[in-house]
Amino acid sequence: MKFTTSAILYRSHHILDLIYCDVWGLTPSPSLDGHRYFLLCVDHYTRYMWLYPLSQKSNVYATLTNFITMPHFAVTLAFFTATLARYFLSLAKRFCGVSPQTWLKLAFH
Repeated sequence: MKFTTSAILYRSHHILDLIYCDVWGLTPSPSLDGHRYFLLCVDHYTRYMWLYPLSQKSNVYATLTNFITMPHFAVTLAFFTATLARYFLSLAKRFCGVSPQTWLKLAFH
């Protein structure tokens, strides 16, 4: 799986070729279950969305790990992209094992 910092770099042609992710929160008031953050993952090709409620922002890493390793229709994720928020930059380094300076190079290969 490659990490891209811009959706313009790649166009998907199949299901799960490219996944957009973003974290929304801190909400003004918690949900009924106490969730104040939400992780949204969108498949670029089908526009199918997965929405994960999170009680803490620190749960993003575990939730993304579960999402990426979950079998999705027996297809492997090809690209993952997120906003350039600092939180996602640090998470991407854990997932991809590369520094932010090399992400753009990886996205072109």
